[in-house]
Amino acid sequence: MTYRTHRGIAATVALLLSLLGFAPPIEAKTKKKTCGGDEPCVCGSRVQGAAKLDEDLTGCAGIGLKLKAGAKLDCNGHAIQGLGEESSQYGILVDGADGAEVTGCTVSGFERGIRVRGSKGVKITKNTVRENETGIETSGSTKKGQVIDVVIAENVLERNELDGVHLGVGSLRPRVTRNHFIKNGQESLNLCECVQCEITENVVEDSGTAGIYARNVRGAYFADNVLKRSFFYLRGDSTKNVIARNEIEDGFYLLGGYTGRGFTNDPGWVKVPHDNEIIGGSVSGKKFCFRFKGAADNRVQGVVTDDCKPVKSEEYGDFQAVNNVLRLREAGDDFDADGIVNVSDECTDVDGDGFGDPGFKASTCKRDN
Repeated sequence: MTYRTHRGIAATVALLLSLLGFAPPIEAKTKKKTCGGDEPCVCGSRVQGAAKLDEDLTGCAGIGLKLKAGAKLDCNGHAIQGLGEESSQYGILVDGADGAEVTGCTVSGFERGIRVRGSKGVKITKNTVRENETGIETSGSTKKGQVIDVVIAENVLERNELDGVHLGVGSLRPRVTRNHFIKNGQESLNLCECVQCEITENVVEDSGTAGIYARNVRGAYFADNVLKRSFFYLRGDSTKNVIARNEIEDGFYLLGGYTGRGFTNDPGWVKVPHDNEIIGGSVSGKKFCFRFKGAADNRVQGVVTDDCKPVKSEEYGDFQAVNNVLRLREAGDDFDADGIVNVSDECTDVDGDGFGDPGFKASTCKRDN
């Protein structure tokens, strides 16, 4: 009798919470099977071939969907929703699945929204990945091998607790382009030891820490990215990277040392960025445009600076910030000397070719390359 009474009370409380909109999410019933073609996907399915969702998948515990090699998942605008990071591990898992593709998904409520592990030629495009611990992660330092030639393009990464996109150790030639990062809790784009990364045409807004954080990165190309109220942090043994035509609004560049702490492939040494090139683009709106902490032998050329002091240099441990060469272009009040002040000029255009210089908010003409 007592047991039944308690059950009755619990049911009543659950009903009241539901009516008030406070009921906890209900874990979806899952049947682990293969989906694709005419077979519909449910939480826990393994996707093979081409699969297109015709409804949301909600309340997914563990793994939402796992893709096989060559699988092409089109969520068709539908959601894959977890129960929170403690109960739901991966929204979409691409694990040793070469050539897999993910598009049109809204993924939320997982420890990792989309995870790529040890795969080649994967494409993740036109998804919205929000309110996970980490949005999209590549992991190439596993038994599955490296992540090679992954493309992450035209996605929205919004309000993830840690990183929007995390390119982990063992990522080779990833291409991250035309994504929109909004209010992610730590780094919007975090690159750890990736090789020959290509990071282009992304828009980053209001990161918790760095908009772009690149540690021990070599031979990367960062171009035509826009960072608003965020900064670009190049750290550790980062060398021979080209950083071209990026616009930083209300932020700065920071090139600083890193002390290893026993992480994978991180033997405990101190290293600093060196022999990198920053070319063109603009920086505006913080106390210093460029900050060097132990970084040496880096070159900055043709960057337009506005409302910030050129540079601050300081040591990092025993490393001095030396031999960094800066050739900057200060914006002044009328950068192109056309008689119209920058704040009102619809096309600030120094070379008069009809294309505007970067970093001027009032410009409406196409940006000069």
